[in-house]
Amino acid sequence: MRTFTILVFILSYSLAPVAFAQTESTTMSETSPAHENIVPVENNPLGISSTSMMITAPDEIGIPTKGVRFSLVKSFLDLKNSSKVSGVKVSNKEDSDQAIGIGVGYVLLPLQQLGFTSRLLYNLYDTQQADDPASFRLELSAAYAVTDVVYGFAGLNTQKFVTGRLDGFKPGAGVQAGVGAQFNATVGADLAYLILNNDRSIDGGSAEIQMSGLELSLNATF
Repeated sequence: MRTFTILVFILSYSLAPVAFAQTESTTMSETSPAHENIVPVENNPLGISSTSMMITAPDEIGIPTKGVRFSLVKSFLDLKNSSKVSGVKVSNKEDSDQAIGIGVGYVLLPLQQLGFTSRLLYNLYDTQQADDPASFRLELSAAYAVTDVVYGFAGLNTQKFVTGRLDGFKPGAGVQAGVGAQFNATVGADLAYLILNNDRSIDGGSAEIQMSGLELSLNATF
């Protein structure tokens, strides 16, 4: 009987570490996160890094970076004609809406950077009188694209009458300022307020004309 008791004690002592190890393994497996939810990076079929992902904006924006621009133009102007002879000044005012206006130019409109617009226009005015004047006008403006759709511009212009009753007037310096919108990469429009100045010498004095008002342009840029 004593021999059997000693044998049971020895067997129990030898199996104790195995039971403890099994108990510890079971406890760890119950408290540890499930390993089956971890997906190795090398097995990711999309090839996306688990630590970071770079997002870049598309290269194309609504406003063309640069290009040749063609314009159809309609203006709604007032014409002020003033003359000064022997110290006496006389002036009158009349409507001078634009019958035909076409233009071609070049634009550079980087997003949120300083750019420019330029164009040469041919204008035929309707002054509600005989012998309506026609002119060429050159414009140069600084421009800034606030967003990829909207931009503003302001600059200088000069106008030369080539036919009609105002043909004898010399070019003068004028100004324009406005806002534009680019509907897609090609089509856009702008609205500007402009002032055009011309003058000439007459017997015993001088004469000046000033045209001012709004001008709407439909643009195609390529």
